[in-house]
Amino acid sequence: MAALSHGLPIVSTIPQLPLPELVPGVNIMLVPVSDYASLAQAIIKVAQDSALRACLAAGAASLASKFTWPAIATRTLEVLHAAVGR
Repeated sequence: MAALSHGLPIVSTIPQLPLPELVPGVNIMLVPVSDYASLAQAIIKVAQDSALRACLAAGAASLASKFTWPAIATRTLEVLHAAVGR
């Protein structure tokens, strides 16, 4: 969340649950969990490619508002309300 709020390029592991907001190569670089070679390759690629870094940084900045604590709390409450409603 901090990296998003600062508009920094992000390399992370593929989330266990799909997050449609995350678009690999547009606002994040995703690698398989425990695939250290892929992680290293992704970090090197981002470090060496200024256009990719700029794209990821702009994409991260545009996502920041969706991953603030208030936005996360709101989504959590929506899920809880839906669960109670069942």
